[in-house]
Parts: sequence; structure tokens; C-alpha cells
Amino acid sequence: MANPSDDRPRTHRELVPRDLCSSLVMKPMLTHGMDEPVHDGRTVPGDGYYWCQRSCTCVGPDDGLVHPTSCRPPRPCWRGIEA
Repeated sequence: MANPSDDRPRTHRELVPRDLCSSLVMKPMLTHGMDEPVHDGRTVPGDGYYWCQRSCTCVGPDDGLVHPTSCRPPRPCWRGIEA
């Protein structure tokens, strides 16, 4: 029998890839919050609006689109967590 907690909606924070570029920004980071439940079955965080802090647009410094599935290594402009 499955654990009942497995059926709970995941949050935006839980959907963020571990190796996501630290320059990627999405609306839940600035509005309601990353701990909001996601009820529609999506597999990536956010609501589809992403931008790069370095370029301030939806296109990164390498001229590629900003998205949680693409802003990861080995993308040339990728930055990890900065101390």
C-alpha cells in the first residue's frame, strides 16, 4: 500500500532541479512563494515565466532560452550556488 503522503501535491521548491543555475528567477520566488503546492501535475517549478538575473531577459548570456530544464550544467553560462 502506498504512503498517503505520496499523493500530496508537490511544491515549487520540491520541483527545482538540484543543479539549477543560481541566476534563474521565476515568479513564485517573488510572489506567493516556493512552498506553494502545485496541483496541475507539472514537473518543473514556476508558472512558465522565467528570466536570467545576468541578462534581465528570458534569454541567457549565451543566447539560449531560460528554463529550469536548460539552465543546468553543462550550459556555458551556468553558475552554481555562490557564497
